[in-house]
Amino acid sequence: STGLIYQSGDDHTEDPGVRCWVTGNAPMSYGAGYADVDDGKVTLLSPVIDLSGVAQPILKYWRWFTCETSLDDSFWVWVTDDGSNWHLIDMVSQTQNWWTEITVLLTDYITPSANTRFAFVATDYRSGSLVEAMVDDFGIYSYVSLDVVEAQEKPDRFDIGIYPNPFNSAVKMDFGAIPNSISIFDINGRQVASPEPEKTLVWNAKNSMGGELPSGVYLVKIATKDGVKMRKVTLIR
Repeated sequence: STGLIYQSGDDHTEDPGVRCWVTGNAPMSYGAGYADVDDGKVTLLSPVIDLSGVAQPILKYWRWFTCETSLDDSFWVWVTDDGSNWHLIDMVSQTQNWWTEITVLLTDYITPSANTRFAFVATDYRSGSLVEAMVDDFGIYSYVSLDVVEAQEKPDRFDIGIYPNPFNSAVKMDFGAIPNSISIFDINGRQVASPEPEKTLVWNAKNSMGGELPSGVYLVKIATKDGVKMRKVTLIR
């Protein structure tokens, strides 16, 4: 035995929630390797979900993954908007045997459609290793309904030019007028910067403390007298 905890003894949902999706379930007396993933893969496939009317959908779920080797044992999450072309949105190949929240801005990968579907895939292609995966609290939310990025899209008198996007070290944002405030959030909704409002802003991908931010998607919230606009920028180091 490696001493690893292969499955949580509880789901993630607070009581009275008692259910989640697991790769295998067996009495404790049967041992850790009795019902784990072996010599292949286990796929959890969602039903077809209609996202055609959802503004900027955000996917959130919690996962648990345990493996003994990182060479052939992995957990993958895919999304499709047409049933044929699948896009990878999450992957882990090392043990994370604790509940981890994952947040994905789906418009980075797909065009929201009536044919959206998700696949959670746990693989074990190395003989003799132990692999378990768990998924809980799957949900899809509208980007504009989250408090941290709440927006009221209204017609206004200025467009926002953002270039280059994606960017490597700095991105130029031309607002056409001086906004009331500018706030920048990471994909998990944490505010990372509050640049001084100006008509044309050059953001060097640093946080409020001057530290360099990692590659990823960032949300720019621009507040004006006409309302709030949200824009997305992608940093690639």
